[in-house]
Amino acid sequence: MKIGATSWQFPGTYLDNVRVISKDLDFVELLVYTWDEDTKNLLETEIEDILEMTEISVHLPTDNLENVKQAVDFFVKYDVCNMTLHPLKPFEELAKWYFYELKEKCRSRISIENLENEDFYEFIDIYAGETEKTKITMDFGHLVLKRKNPREFYKKYFNIISEIHFHGVKNGKDHSMPSDETFEEFRNIVGNGDVPVCIETFDWEITSEIARRLKNFVR
Repeated sequence: MKIGATSWQFPGTYLDNVRVISKDLDFVELLVYTWDEDTKNLLETEIEDILEMTEISVHLPTDNLENVKQAVDFFVKYDVCNMTLHPLKPFEELAKWYFYELKEKCRSRISIENLENEDFYEFIDIYAGETEKTKITMDFGHLVLKRKNPREFYKKYFNIISEIHFHGVKNGKDHSMPSDETFEEFRNIVGNGDVPVCIETFDWEITSEIARRLKNFVR
């Protein structure tokens, strides 16, 4: 199993984070929550050095579809293992682009994430006929937060899951240290599978401890 972490572990740039994370983990998920000139210029400056150090996945912008498209146009040129996409509204515009305008080779590198709301399920239900074209990022922590069954989710979408986001819920807040029960549930469901697992917490001390326990559990 490949284990990675998000690029927001320390103050600084993507490259600053990659220099540390890549020493211990297998890949880094670059968090690109919007697309503007500053983000574009920073990534143009750092991307080659980043790719020399580590494999990467990308969390695409979450604000609007136009920024998603521009980010995809940038990253599709590089060796990116996966790009995570939120099911942005309006769904009609997203579906037109995702299912019908993207070439299959590009679409297969973009996976739709289940969120801490019902948008993912609504989108998947509406476009159930396009399931064979869909890839999914399974957010384990969001399933715990929403009290949904991770085992059922994993079983239902197993063949189209491209990446798993792992984090816990503490005092009603996700992106926290998982409980012992969450670690055990993850081990029992995912085991030592082949799907890359990104630890989606934002403090290196916590992230490192999660990584240590995952390695002990599943490797």
